Amino acid sequence: MGFTILCPTDFSEASDRALRYAVELARPHAGAKIRLLHVDDLPTYGLPDGSVLDEPLRDSWRERLEDLVERFADRVEIVPVMTHGPPSGEILAHAGDVDLVVMATRGRNAFARALLGTTAQKVTRACPVPVLTIDPEAEVRQIRKVLCMVDLTPWSEPALDEAVRWAERTGATLYVVHAFELPLYTLPDGGSIFEPDLVARVRAQANDRMDAFLARWSTKAPVERLVVEGAPATVARQVMEDEGIDLVVLGTHGRSGMQRLLLGSVAERMLRTSHVPVMVVRAGGGT
Repeated sequence: MGFTILCPTDFSEASDRALRYAVELARPHAGAKIRLLHVDDLPTYGLPDGSVLDEPLRDSWRERLEDLVERFADRVEIVPVMTHGPPSGEILAHAGDVDLVVMATRGRNAFARALLGTTAQKVTRACPVPVLTIDPEAEVRQIRKVLCMVDLTPWSEPALDEAVRWAERTGATLYVVHAFELPLYTLPDGGSIFEPDLVARVRAQANDRMDAFLARWSTKAPVERLVVEGAPATVARQVMEDEGIDLVVLGTHGRSGMQRLLLGSVAERMLRTSHVPVMVVRAGGGT
C-alpha cells in the first residue's frame, strides 16, 4: 500500500528543510510519494485567473516546483501541485487522501509561518491526518527515540497509536510519559495543606492508571514508560534533553484542536520553540 505525504512549500530554506525531512520519511515505504504543494494566495482582482501581471511570478513558482522534483527524483516520487486560495483551506483540501502532512514552522511569509498563527490552528484542528511540524533548525536525522506524552484519557489514544506506528516503522524506542501535578489544598487564610505522603500516593495512583492505559496496546518496539511529577511541558522538555528524543508526538482534543492541546497552553508554546520535530495528532469527536 502506498504512503503519501503532503508537504506545503513557499520555497524558503525552512520549507526546503521540511521537504528533506519528508523525503527521508518516505524513502523506506514502497510506492511512497510526496505531494509538494505551493499555494498562490495573490489577489485575483475579481478576475478568474488573477492579474496577467502576476503570471511571470506564477511561472517562476512552477519552475521552482519542478526544480525540487528533479532534485529528489532519485529518492522518491514527488508530485508538484500549485493551487490558489486561502492557505489553510488549500492545505486541508489536499490532506484528505494523504497519510501525513509535513510542514515548516517558520518561513518567508504568512503561509510558511502557518504553525505559529491562525492558519496552523485551522489546519491542525480540522486536518484528518497527523501534522508533523519541522523547525528551521531541526536536524534531519534518523528516528531512534520517539516521545509520546499521554494524559491517560481517550484523547491520548490516537497520539499513542501514531507513536507506536512510527516506532515500529523506524525501529525506534518509544517513550510513553505521563506527567502528574499534585493537588493544592488552600486554606481560607491563604495557607496550604501538604500531606507528607501525598507525592507517593499520587504517583502510585498514576502508575496504576498508566498500567491500565498501556494494557490496551501491544508493540514489538522497545517501550520505556515514565510517570513523572511536574508540569507536562516541563517534563516533556526534560525527557527530550535527557534521552535525546528525535520525534515528539502530541494529541489534541477533537473539539478544539490546537487551542486545547492535551498538554495545555505551555505545550503549545513548546511547539513554537522545539527544535525536535513535533507530530500533532487530532483526536476524534468532531471539530
